[in-house]
Amino acid sequence: MELDGLQLQPLRDFNRNIYFDATEGVVVAETDPASPAKRAGIQTGDRIVRLNGESVTGTTEEDLPDLRRRLALLPMGKPAKVELVRQGSTLNLEFTPREKGRVEGEELDCPRWDFTAKVINQFDNADLYFHRNKGVFVFGVKSPGNAATSGLQSRDILLKIDGQDVVTLDDVRAQHRKALDNVATKPRLVFSVLRGGLLRQIVLDFSRNYEKD
Repeated sequence: MELDGLQLQPLRDFNRNIYFDATEGVVVAETDPASPAKRAGIQTGDRIVRLNGESVTGTTEEDLPDLRRRLALLPMGKPAKVELVRQGSTLNLEFTPREKGRVEGEELDCPRWDFTAKVINQFDNADLYFHRNKGVFVFGVKSPGNAATSGLQSRDILLKIDGQDVVTLDDVRAQHRKALDNVATKPRLVFSVLRGGLLRQIVLDFSRNYEKD
């Protein structure tokens, strides 16, 4: 998850086969350079346990969409308090969320599919760049939503949609537009994604309109 410069991973990271000896909190996998989180002193390996006094726990990948939403709803320009554990010691830090700038890259919203996509960047997404140096990945997954229900996850690299290669956001945009035009007759598509270096085929059923439910 990349919001305010934080890339987080759950306590039970089955995708990377990493398990942390803790029952609460969520682990910082990386902080982006020059981000509010980096400037506040948040470091890789920190375990965030509270955000503005409220407990934070990401046990599995499925818990991360809710944490994404909580971070996204933080007021811009207003300091947020973070309580974290670093090497057994508790620290209290503050960072100030900012509006996302163009330098962070365009984020494509895909309504009805219920996820957003971004272009892989060598500096912001080094682990994804290692697997595919040119492409697009799932940035945010809405919950509840069709992508989450179908099993798509944040940081999945998109390879093909309905058998068509995906390399740019325009490719995703075109497939999304086509899918919405034909949702009445074809409400399911096969997505080929790369997750942790492994190829997966995921059937996205977008027949339900969560925005109207």
